[in-house]
Amino acid sequence: MKIEIKYTGSILNLPSRVADLAPTVSKEDLQTIICLFGYSEYYSSFENAIPLIAEKLTISCEDVKGSLAFWAKAGVISVDGLGEFEAKMITDTSSNGMPSYTGAQIEAY
Repeated sequence: MKIEIKYTGSILNLPSRVADLAPTVSKEDLQTIICLFGYSEYYSSFENAIPLIAEKLTISCEDVKGSLAFWAKAGVISVDGLGEFEAKMITDTSSNGMPSYTGAQIEAY
C-alpha cells in the first residue's frame, strides 16, 4: 500500500519532536501545538496566544498555558516571558518524565 500526501492549501511544518511525543501527550497539547504552528497570528506574544488558541480549540486558557509550557519544556518552542510560569512547574518523572502542573500553579501564573 502506498500513501500519498495531498498538499492542498498551505503546508504545516512541525518539528519531528512533536511526532516523537505524540503518543504520550494529551489531545489538547497536540491541538495547541498545531494551532500555534498553523496560525501565525498566535505567535505575537505568549499573552496574546493564550486566549486566541483557547477560543479556537474551545478549551480553557489554563489548558493552553499548560500546553505551551509543556512544549517549551519539551524543547519544541521557546517562549519569552515563560520563565516565571516555568519556574512553578512540577516535573512528574513517575510516568513519562514530562512536566505536569497543578491547577493552583496554573492559576497562580
